[in-house]
Formats: sequence, structure tokens, C-alpha cells
Amino acid sequence: METGETSESGKLKHIPEAFQFIDRVNQFLLLTGWTSNRMAKAAGISQTTMSLFMSNKYSGDTGKIKVKLTNILEREKEKLTHKTINPNFIETSTAQRVFDVAKVCHLFKEIGVCYGDAGLGKTEAVIEYAARKPDVILILADPGYTASVLLNELHDKLGNGGRHNLHQTFQDCVDRLHDSGRLLIIDEAEQLPYKSLEMVRRLHDKAKIGILLSGMSKLLSNLRGFHGQYSQLYSRVGIAAKLQPLTEEDSENIVKRLLGDTNGLWRIFHKESIGNARRLFKMIKRSIYLSDLNNCPIDTEIVKTASTILKVEVMY
Repeated sequence: METGETSESGKLKHIPEAFQFIDRVNQFLLLTGWTSNRMAKAAGISQTTMSLFMSNKYSGDTGKIKVKLTNILEREKEKLTHKTINPNFIETSTAQRVFDVAKVCHLFKEIGVCYGDAGLGKTEAVIEYAARKPDVILILADPGYTASVLLNELHDKLGNGGRHNLHQTFQDCVDRLHDSGRLLIIDEAEQLPYKSLEMVRRLHDKAKIGILLSGMSKLLSNLRGFHGQYSQLYSRVGIAAKLQPLTEEDSENIVKRLLGDTNGLWRIFHKESIGNARRLFKMIKRSIYLSDLNNCPIDTEIVKTASTILKVEVMY
């Protein structure tokens, strides 16, 4: 009997290899909650190709598609064999400082600035503040955020449909926000060109709302202008806070929350992470991975090895 033939009882005796693999992919989608679209994106193939392959109707190189999908299956399987940390928001002294500034801006309609080095947790803090306060509008800026792009995103978040010229869009946003008591937070605000920052100033003046700008240290220089030429803009800043690295207490709380009581290992984590929240979280993840890989508890050697790996990543 050939593969795929049926026995006299009518029951399938052998399952073709293609269908076995398709069933494996379907099981993966079912167990993980992934969509077929997400699987296609991960594998770098089109949705149409994925659909045809899964219905065993793809006329192209099925072997090539299978290799790509197998890579995803094996990658995700390996992830499951290692412990992972998916922490809820952990409040640090840095986050509390961001909350304090945001509250001042929110209540008193000020323009505020929170600035500091990368990896201190600024973005996580503003996202959390916005999650706690439904009347906050949060915009995460990217490179290339022109005044038009910024204003259109704000327009969309206010529930306004359609596109108008810049002046009409600005006036519509002002009308929607005027005396609303809402707070606009713009993260990565150092990405904004002067025209965008000037528009933010005018929005503050006309709509009478609080605005918090969060970003890297150069944000303050952008607001002042390299030669002090933006004094009108900088004069609107009512409160500015330079954010500091994590304290020892912060590091201790984070390590104990994620790893439990590690008999004082948090001190090594704090020293090796140099008070940088992003680096600390990466060190913890890599320490867990190395611990699983070597089937041993997390100790000083594990932590220092994890730190060394990060140093290499930074170099390259």
C-alpha cells in the first residue's frame, strides 16, 4: 500500500509527510496563540504563500518554505526550555521622579522635561503613568517626526478622522484639548526638530494643557538652542529633572522581585549593571539562561559572566 492509501476499513493507514508537518505547524499555532500571519512574518514569507503551503496547494519550492518554518518552530521550542522573566512594572526611584514631574505638569498645566542617559527606564515610566491616567495622551516619537507627522498622530489619538492642512489640524487639536485638563507626554522628544518643538509650545499656550517631554540629555540643549536662540521655547519649561542611575535599593528590589532572595547577589548585579536599568534586566535574563544551560544556581561567577557577555555586545 502506498503512503496515503486507505485500508479496507476506510481508515487512513499512513499520513503523508507534508500533512504531518502542516499538522505540527497547526499545533504550534494552537498552543502559542500565534496567528498564521505572524508565523509568515517570522519566517519572512508572504501571507499568500503561507496560506497555500498550509493547505498543501503551494506549487513553489516547498522544501525551502519548510526549512524557514522549521527554524521558527525550533527557535520557539528552545525559548520554552529556558526560564524567562516577564516582570510587571517595577517602580524605581527614577520612575518615581518621572511620576512626580508628570503630576506637576498634569495638575498645573506646565511644560516639564525629564532627561537622562539611555537605559534608565524613562520610557517604561511614562508608559506606566499613561496607563494609570486615562486622560493622558502618550506619543512615542521616532526619528523623522516632523511637525506634520507629530500633529497628525495627536489628531488621530484625539479621535479625529481625516487629514487637513497643518493649520487646520493644529486648530482642531487645540479646540479638542482646550481647558480639558489633559496631559500630553512625548517620549524620545530629542528626536523632534525645532519646528515640532515650537508647535508643542504653541499647543501648550493655546490649549492650556500640561505637556511632558522625555528623552536623552540632548533634549535640554534642543530646547535651549546651541546659541540660546530658542529662549522663547525654553522659557515655557516650568520644571526639568535630570534622571539618575538606579540606587542600590532599586537594584535590590528588582533582583529580589525577579530572582527571589539571592543571598546578597543583588550587590554584584548593581555593581556590574552600573545603575542602568536596561543593562540590569539583560544581566538577569542572561544569568537565568547561563544557570539553566549549566544546570547550576546563579552565583557570582554566573553574574560576572553575564556582565562580560553584555560588554562584548556593546563593543560590537
